[in-house]
Amino acid sequence: MICRASLPALAWALLSLSPAYAQSPEASGPPSLEEVEAEAAAVYAELDGTTDPLVRRAIFRGKLMLGGEARAAALAAALEDGDPEIKSKAISVLTTEKKIDKKLAKQGDAALDALLASGDEMEREMGYALIAGLSSKERLAALKKAAKEGVPDARAAARKAMVDMGGKVAWAVIDAGLKEPPADREHTEALKALESFSDATAYSWAMGNLNTLDDMGDLARDYLVRVEDKKTVSKLTKALKKTFDKGEFADRLVAASVMARRGMSGELEKPMVACLVRMKKPEHAGLRRVAWQGLQGIYDMKALKLLTPTLLTTSNEADAEAGYAWLKAWAKARSEPKVIELLQKVARSDRDNLRMLALGVLTELAHRPSVVIFEESMREGRIEVRLAAAKGWASVAKVEDVDRISAVLRKEPDPEVKEALVGALAHVGSAEIVSPLQFVVMSPQKELKKAAVKALGGTGRTEAVTAIRLVKRDPDLDVRFLALHQLLRLDPKATVKSISSAVRWLKPEHIKALGEDEHVDVEVFDTIAQKGDDDQRIYAVEALVQRGASSATRLLGLVNGANPDTAAAAFKALADLRKSDSIATYRKQLESQHLPVRAEAYAALGSYGGAPALELVYPGMTDKEPLIRASAAEAALKLASRVEGGSKKKRRRRR
Repeated sequence: MICRASLPALAWALLSLSPAYAQSPEASGPPSLEEVEAEAAAVYAELDGTTDPLVRRAIFRGKLMLGGEARAAALAAALEDGDPEIKSKAISVLTTEKKIDKKLAKQGDAALDALLASGDEMEREMGYALIAGLSSKERLAALKKAAKEGVPDARAAARKAMVDMGGKVAWAVIDAGLKEPPADREHTEALKALESFSDATAYSWAMGNLNTLDDMGDLARDYLVRVEDKKTVSKLTKALKKTFDKGEFADRLVAASVMARRGMSGELEKPMVACLVRMKKPEHAGLRRVAWQGLQGIYDMKALKLLTPTLLTTSNEADAEAGYAWLKAWAKARSEPKVIELLQKVARSDRDNLRMLALGVLTELAHRPSVVIFEESMREGRIEVRLAAAKGWASVAKVEDVDRISAVLRKEPDPEVKEALVGALAHVGSAEIVSPLQFVVMSPQKELKKAAVKALGGTGRTEAVTAIRLVKRDPDLDVRFLALHQLLRLDPKATVKSISSAVRWLKPEHIKALGEDEHVDVEVFDTIAQKGDDDQRIYAVEALVQRGASSATRLLGLVNGANPDTAAAAFKALADLRKSDSIATYRKQLESQHLPVRAEAYAALGSYGGAPALELVYPGMTDKEPLIRASAAEAALKLASRVEGGSKKKRRRRR
């Protein structure tokens, strides 16, 4: 084997002894671009037909650099290739580069259209990644075609992509969907898109549906509340004021509702309160909904007084939900004592539907003075009331509540309520919660056990370590992993030492989660990368890469490890981090025991090396291994194209 890591002169001296170069006495110094292209073409001709995906990808990339007929032929063949990496690269070139043969360009467009119209989600994802590089006009044309010709899922994906483009493009899709039958998928998508659409293009549609007392009307009014275009807002304001001043009652009510939600002034609450107090027949349900919606922007004590009887007694579900949403908005905005007083009164009442709503609002407000009500409600026989109360307590719990929460937790029979009480202890988050959670962490219920482990870990205290260790060998892998993760944060030194035993059961998603936690020591991923299986090693190396330059030493250690694929992945990650700062390391790995690492070493030198690197990689085109020949050819082409002028001496081709 040629010693590619030796000095350039020696490398060429050794090379001259091989049959391929025995008749090239003048060979010395770096080769010219012309020579490199000739040698690379010869390598590719010899290796054509290989089934090795890594070799095929290197050949394809190299042929693209060769240009001319070789490049065109490679692009045409790649469109029919089963390798996604080769195919997507070819389509990208054919759809974005200007100097492309028209026939080939059309083939590239057709291949892209096929991806976007495909029923295979992975193919569609490839297509969407490719159109991201197109102009907005080209992207829209491709999406329109997919929305027309694709399978149902592809059409839906194209419509969503066009809606995401916003403006007139989005409205055209939404408007078309609204005209479809209500049961149609496109109609449902349009309604969903309307929930957040705010471009001025929908103004005429919204005004046409302003007084419609159904879900479509709600969407129209919501849109009119959101729209911000200055000209559109000016036009809307004039129209609403005119209707409010001179319209019929129902129209005035609708106008007042939208005006109030837009923050406009005037005695807007009058028609809304009048509607809610007087119009109680079933046929008035739509107007009442509009009235409650408008009150979301009005906090008026007179209105509260007039509507209190309804808020205390209504059995109408829609009225109840809308009314308590109004109280919540008011309390959040101004902490009005009268509103809080009303909520607390209802939370102690015997009207179950209203009581649950009031408890929910107090919970969302995290109203600490209501802790007494939450605690009292824990004595209820109905599980749903206790659950609501436990969630309320969890929103306001403090360290002085720990003993009382613990006492309730020990007696509570329902697992879901118990979990909410564990949440209350977690909200406290201090060392005082460790003791009461020790008996919970051994619970037979998985979710309750997980909640306890999370709460213990959230304390950040070493006192929690002993309790968490109780489940570090739990039969459920999710519980076991959660315990491991928390121990890596709370007791890293001892836990890292035992990570080897966890490798046999860790799932790839577990390793990914650990990698996303910057507090987990890099040694964890180093160990997994060395001792894990193929899937585990991939995520472990990715985790090391996420740590950035600080993990370079660990990656280098993996390069010299026993597993070829892990070593290659680590080497590539190292090269991506170090770039041109580690040329000596790349040169050394040309002699690696692992074939994939040697290939990556050529790739690194091709990407980050200079003229001296060209003399190192060029001899690789005579290697006995196809992957090395292909990698060396690609690297040499990159280097020769960067090295200005190259060597003026010409070597004869070896064939």
